[in-house]
Amino acid sequence: MYPVLDDVLKNKKQEAWQVDTHGKNFTDKNKGDLKQYTVDNTSYDGVVVPMIIFISDDGFTQYHVGTLDDHDATKETMSKNQQRYLKELLQDILTIYEQHNDKK
Repeated sequence: MYPVLDDVLKNKKQEAWQVDTHGKNFTDKNKGDLKQYTVDNTSYDGVVVPMIIFISDDGFTQYHVGTLDDHDATKETMSKNQQRYLKELLQDILTIYEQHNDKK
């Protein structure tokens, strides 16, 4: 998913920050904070990966979990059609994110 996201971000001249939830610098407090944020702002009851959270300047949030409903990353790589569809989904989410940032 992240190469597709990187391509979308580059084309839209945007940037993102990643959190390595398995890294040694990711503390129990960080995990608790992220879990609480996820519970408060998504339909999930804990931290799931991969998850992309878009937070606009006005506080509007959107998220995308996993790659696609019909894709199992543990069993296969995404086809070109799946990559194209994921790219369209992420572009749509980023467009809404940009619209919220333009309201300031």
